[in-house]
Amino acid sequence: MEISLRVWEENYGSVSVDRGPLTYSLKIEEEYKQVGGTSDWPGWEIYPASEWNYGLVLDESNPAGSFEVVKKGGLMSNMPFTHESVPIALKATGKRIPEWQMDYQGLVGKMQESPIRSDEPVQTITLIPMGAARLRISAFPLIGEGIEASRWKGPPEPYPYQMSASHCWSGDTVRALGDRIEPKNSNDHTMARFTWWNHKGTKDWVQYDFEQPMKVSGVEVYWFDDEPNGGGCRAPASWRLLYQQDDKWFPVNNTSKYGCGKDRFNKTTFEPIETLKLRLEVQLQDNFSGGILEWRLIY
Repeated sequence: MEISLRVWEENYGSVSVDRGPLTYSLKIEEEYKQVGGTSDWPGWEIYPASEWNYGLVLDESNPAGSFEVVKKGGLMSNMPFTHESVPIALKATGKRIPEWQMDYQGLVGKMQESPIRSDEPVQTITLIPMGAARLRISAFPLIGEGIEASRWKGPPEPYPYQMSASHCWSGDTVRALGDRIEPKNSNDHTMARFTWWNHKGTKDWVQYDFEQPMKVSGVEVYWFDDEPNGGGCRAPASWRLLYQQDDKWFPVNNTSKYGCGKDRFNKTTFEPIETLKLRLEVQLQDNFSGGILEWRLIY
């Protein structure tokens, strides 16, 4: 049961940490959000509730000695593959890499060549067996200080599309549709938003114009609804998706439910289409306007 390191030369020199037969992953706190199903059979998505963008700081003279084995006393749990009940963990040293972020699809950004220079403070981080981690960072960049260390090259790549709308209130912005900021709830006023205000009860739309033909198979929409503040925006009465082909608009086929729920992403999937333009068309509720806090694409 010795600690060993594996260097992935084809993954930019990133490193995995093993102890005996177990590979270890960063312990990332989890936030569960129900995205479908029923109360008896819910569907969940899991989001990080703690920082995940760490590089490892290793002792150059003894890299495998950079870790402390922490064993939990007492009897092993009947369910050892959870954060709370793992019988063994590793303490490691790391630094955050703030520029390493999620990409435009909400996935972990592409790895870059190690070693990486970081001005963040050194922190103690915890690694747990990979089987106990549902969110997994198990290939780590290495932190370095020498002349060979380089800075992480900037934020995620920009979205490969432009955004437009039938109407946007002057105090809002279409850029809020895809700014990668996840709302706290549908009445979140701490972030930028898009609304059709002061259109009420109308049929309106927002649209993604792609730089090149894009294959899309689903979307997730987070509606703006300021009813708790007595405002005039509500989730729409209904909506649908259209794509452009040969300068004509067609509805997507075989969609799952078009949800209008509040305080969550409403996900719908459909038969994959390849298009230069994707439009989300809404029918606003009578006497109310509406808006969107985030609109994500599924490729």
